[in-house]
Amino acid sequence: MDNPGKQIRATDTVLPRLIRFRDAPNYLGMDRNRFNAEVRGCVTEIPIGAQGVAFDRLELDAWVRSI
Repeated sequence: MDNPGKQIRATDTVLPRLIRFRDAPNYLGMDRNRFNAEVRGCVTEIPIGAQGVAFDRLELDAWVRSI
C-alpha cells in the first residue's frame, strides 16, 4: 500500500502533467502532422505564456485508451 508520507528518491521518475506541443506527438509515438490531424482536435489545448501550447498528459493517455 502507498505511504502518504513517502519521500521521493532521486531515482524516482516524476512525469510532468503538462506536455508541450513540441513533445506531444513523440509522447504518443507519431509525427506532428498525424498528431494535428487525429489528436489535437480531441484534447484540450492549454496556453502557456504568449505563444506556448501544452496538453494534459492524462487527457492524452485517455485519448490513446479510446482508440
